[in-house]
Amino acid sequence: MSIAYLGLGTNIEPRVDHLREALRALEQQVGILLKCSSFIETKPWGFISKHNFLNGVACFDTNLQPYDLLEVTEKIEFSMGRTHKSHEGRYEDRTIDIDILIYENIKIESPRLTIPHPRLCQRLFVAIPLAEIAPDLILTPPGMTAKQLSIELKKQKDMEEAPIFNPHNKAEYPPMHTAEHILNGTMNKIYGCGRAFSSHIERTKSKLDYHLAETLTEQDIHDIEKRVNDIIQADLNVWTETVSKTDVTGRFDLTRLPENSSENVRIVHVGDYDECLCVGQHVKSTSEIGHFRISSTRWNNGIQRIVFRLDN
Repeated sequence: MSIAYLGLGTNIEPRVDHLREALRALEQQVGILLKCSSFIETKPWGFISKHNFLNGVACFDTNLQPYDLLEVTEKIEFSMGRTHKSHEGRYEDRTIDIDILIYENIKIESPRLTIPHPRLCQRLFVAIPLAEIAPDLILTPPGMTAKQLSIELKKQKDMEEAPIFNPHNKAEYPPMHTAEHILNGTMNKIYGCGRAFSSHIERTKSKLDYHLAETLTEQDIHDIEKRVNDIIQADLNVWTETVSKTDVTGRFDLTRLPENSSENVRIVHVGDYDECLCVGQHVKSTSEIGHFRISSTRWNNGIQRIVFRLDN
């Protein structure tokens, strides 16, 4: 028998009934229910909705192996009306969501399953109920107990509700700024060149400079445009989180921050496609950006300039 912690959530009424139905099905198909937390109400995470969630965590003693457990939870979700899982940062209202948070001390990283859950340590709506039923459970990463994680995420939430940043007086056009983030993410994914080392963002056109060994070909330009527009059309949620600089050391290049930068930094997420430290203005969804078009390029001595526009 193995111990597994599962996260449950729903934001479609009747929420309590959905959670209870899921727990009954899990008891019948997974194993012995050892503990179940209280249900807490939380705002949607990673997307915008007028419907709040009820979330909880349950601990089971099971004979199922991790992939068998995943198959069972997905079948239960499907039987309760959820036909597909969230993908590439696209979240939506759902009847039931069942996530495998922890399975013994096993670590799995595959396209289908990651254990511990990859966003376990980012989600207060998981940390609070997990700390209720297993306060001394050690989480690796980040090497703290569930109770300690809950306290830390609560501190971060307080910072988000009253963030303090360095002044940002640059007049920006949110669609263009978010398009810049998507282009940066695309260039890094395709060419491994990192983010632009120089940028000039305006309403009508913007330009970014990258370190590239060779100039972009016409096919390269076409592929970049297609990938950026695919992300735009995917209608990904653009959301932010506020953390202290010490929490993101090694995750982002902090050397690009001003010397007098604030202790708190803001991370802008474009779904699960891109994340970047940023204090600028952004759209709420990529579908608000419009059509991305590269209007010109120039390469000189290892520096590739891309000029792009947005068409409605």
